[in-house]
Amino acid sequence: MKLQTDIIIYFIKSFVINIYVYYSFNRISNIKDNNMKIRIANLLFTIILTILCTYIEFYINSFLSIIIMCLLYGSILGIITIKPIGYSVVTTIVSYAICEICLVSSVIITFPLYKLIGINNNYLNLFIILVVLLQLLYAFFKIKRFKNGFDFLSKKLSNDFADIIVINISIAVILIACLLGTIFEGIEEIRRNLLVTFIILGIIMITIIQKVLTMYYKQKLLEKTLQETQKELIQKEKELKNLNRERFNVSKITHEFYNRQKAMELLVKQNINTNNNITEELTNKNILKIIKSLTEEYTEEFNTIKSLSELEIIGICEIDNMFKYMQNECGKNNIEFKLKIIGNIHPLINNIIPKNKLEILIGDHLRDAINSINLTGTKKREILTILGIKNNIYELCIYDTGIDFEIDTLMKLGIEPVTTYANRGGSGIGFITTFETLKQTKASLIITELLPQTENYYTKSVTIRFDGRNEYKIFSYRAEQISKYSSYRKILIEKISRE
Repeated sequence: MKLQTDIIIYFIKSFVINIYVYYSFNRISNIKDNNMKIRIANLLFTIILTILCTYIEFYINSFLSIIIMCLLYGSILGIITIKPIGYSVVTTIVSYAICEICLVSSVIITFPLYKLIGINNNYLNLFIILVVLLQLLYAFFKIKRFKNGFDFLSKKLSNDFADIIVINISIAVILIACLLGTIFEGIEEIRRNLLVTFIILGIIMITIIQKVLTMYYKQKLLEKTLQETQKELIQKEKELKNLNRERFNVSKITHEFYNRQKAMELLVKQNINTNNNITEELTNKNILKIIKSLTEEYTEEFNTIKSLSELEIIGICEIDNMFKYMQNECGKNNIEFKLKIIGNIHPLINNIIPKNKLEILIGDHLRDAINSINLTGTKKREILTILGIKNNIYELCIYDTGIDFEIDTLMKLGIEPVTTYANRGGSGIGFITTFETLKQTKASLIITELLPQTENYYTKSVTIRFDGRNEYKIFSYRAEQISKYSSYRKILIEKISRE
């Protein structure tokens, strides 16, 4: 009979705490929980998960139930809220830690009440504790700093140091709370729980060592990249001085020839208006000779100071040739092409993506950018391509001043062959190939659409980020409109405006 009562009490306590964890998860992530379908789905998953963990708690191991609950519930919340699984699991662990702290605090607060009144009903005791726990949790998230979620935490979770600190503190809180719950059990039960704690902490220690080693290698790569960037900046300063000098020389030559060209225009007009009385010096033959001489002189002067626009060299023949080819294609379409290389690209080719796959990505998306610009009447015709390291992650980012994607196209990208822009033609295979490459390399596709305010701004960018997440994100000024069409596909959509 006592076992049955303990099982029921544990089930009720775990179910309610899971509901509180869901509340904490939403507050930490600053999610507005207004969707009834999500609430119902979460309720069903919570019931099933609580039943499973109650069975594990009483018939297998109490610590194992906590581990399974954190991992499974974190994954479930990630799926329900369309958040990355890693972020969801970490946030769920933090939520459990907060709830455990509030639970222990509520037990301490209500303890004098038990002594004074002498409440012996276990169900009533549990009810009072859970009510106090809810009040503490509500008061915690009423703190001004946490009113809009743990924004500072969510930003730092991409940082390995913050990740390690947050996870370890939260797991330590949960394990200590579990040990406190078994302190009145038999010595064998305590030994088993300590053994499980030892194993968990050992696994965490190994994980920390791996992360520290990874951070060390990243730091060394960053230092090398900074040194190379510093050298490149010095080189760019020299190139800029040369370009300024060349521009001055071009302006000087143009100024010198301006008056001579105007004089030639007058000579031609006089020749047209005087058909009969024309001297030998002003014959058509001599005029053509003078024009040819002037043109040759101008060309010769200009070629002495003109330098071809050269792209940055990566040192990978195929990639360099692809950028040169696309620069030539941009020139044919009267589009200014800019290229910026950040850091050493060789580790990207050697460890993350094959050379031919990166070459295809560059060609496909630069071709799309050219088509996009050709479909708009903007005076600003420009493409900026950035390839390199940003925030310790390799990425390929292409900015252009063309038109936005069709919403229907955004929904179908990578699922079926669709042309990137309506009425443009083409096979539509480009993004199918892109998504296959994203899946193979676990890279993410990020499309950013900016509200065009003037003709001097880029209107959008397509970014391939090799972050190991394999996500599809859209940051757009028309996020609300796009969200209406994305119910059947996992796309992370956020609103962005040009500030």
